[in-house]
Amino acid sequence: VFLQHSFRPSVRITHPPLAPRDPDPPVLTATAIEALPAGAPLTFDYTLHEYVMHGDGFVCEETGRQVRGFGFLERAEQEAALPRAMRHIRSQHSQFLFGQESRC
Repeated sequence: VFLQHSFRPSVRITHPPLAPRDPDPPVLTATAIEALPAGAPLTFDYTLHEYVMHGDGFVCEETGRQVRGFGFLERAEQEAALPRAMRHIRSQHSQFLFGQESRC
């Protein structure tokens, strides 16, 4: 399954909590945020899943904006997106705000 990026995603990605040092990748679940018509592209917001992307990230085809991860969003965008961000992104963001070293 190919998931395209969108700042207005059509699906939400979730997975069960991971055990420390679990060698098996998690099973990801994609759930439609709203009813999707047949053939509609599945999109998700990479910034809700990656705090800092490798290299320069990529350019969003919808908006032309550079996508580099949650840490590169404007402060207001971060605050608006934080409730929908993956648990590890919320944790990394808290560590960034309060100056703690990453434990990831």
